[in-house]
Amino acid sequence: MPKKPTTTSAVAEVICPSELKSKNSTIKCELCGMDYTKEQYKILKDLKKLLYFRFLCQTEKEKIKADCACHECLYKVALYCSNNQEIQVTLIDEGKEYACRFYPSDKDSSTPPSLDK
Repeated sequence: MPKKPTTTSAVAEVICPSELKSKNSTIKCELCGMDYTKEQYKILKDLKKLLYFRFLCQTEKEKIKADCACHECLYKVALYCSNNQEIQVTLIDEGKEYACRFYPSDKDSSTPPSLDK
């Protein structure tokens, strides 16, 4: 599970293909539904084309969590968490931490489907 974020940031931890139980396991974004087999995900991750994340953000009003979000939905849920403001996200990949900032102007910042109210 990702470590607890600070009040002004979020944490996203990369889900490694090795965490999937069997060769026939699939991984699916809980926000958009994009899914791949373990083998497909490993290939895409190795080619730096796709990542899935565990995401956690605490706002003043609510805790926002996604157990499995693709990279596209990670961007959207991070901006949703920050009320479409710049947000710092700590990305964790195999124990290494990377500071990353997401800006609303970078891409479409519409609300991820499962977070629509």
